[in-house]
Amino acid sequence: MPGRIVMPMVTSCILGSSINSRGVLRAFQGDSLRMVADFERVLSLGRELGQHYLEFSGHQNLGEFLFWMGRVDEATAHVVRARATCACWAAGGWRSETVLLEARIALYRGDIQRARTLARRVRAEANGPLTVPSNDVFCSMVEFATSDADDAAWDELEQRAVKCALWRERIEVVEARGLLEVRRGNFDVARSHLERAAELATETPNVLRERILRRLTSLPLSQSPKA
Repeated sequence: MPGRIVMPMVTSCILGSSINSRGVLRAFQGDSLRMVADFERVLSLGRELGQHYLEFSGHQNLGEFLFWMGRVDEATAHVVRARATCACWAAGGWRSETVLLEARIALYRGDIQRARTLARRVRAEANGPLTVPSNDVFCSMVEFATSDADDAAWDELEQRAVKCALWRERIEVVEARGLLEVRRGNFDVARSHLERAAELATETPNVLRERILRRLTSLPLSQSPKA
């Protein structure tokens, strides 16, 4: 009898993982409707099976991809659900990648104080270096973008991002440099960084390029000379 119960659950968990991977593929293909449908199916399976990690993965992935697409309000809702789901199984109800995603969203919105606070929390909770390279890159990115980090520090961070396994880190770091210059009013420098980010986004399948291009089109055509 136990075997009859466990095997369907294992099969459903494998199915959920496969659908999750397909959702990522849909995103890279630009099929946002089917991407959302796949991740929502993962969420449903997680709830049906009582598999909190599966449900968490659905919210985390959907939140991150919606964020990359520039659908920030929708992304935020899923981050909130990811953190709530975490509370059901993770130690202390806390995972650094989720808090960092929340910090990245806050930074993108221009909520500098909240982004800084969340990054500090991640560092404090880690009580040492972050062991996941991408998390360390994203945390440093938020820290630099909410402080007075110089170009040398940003250049070094870009090199660290190159060493990460995925494409996303360097693109997002370069974009963050551009958005920092936008906030400073240095539109020509901002344009240079955003153009680099858009170019990097052509080198591998991803969903970031469109939001970067939208930001580029919103910049003034040229920076007014200072008196």
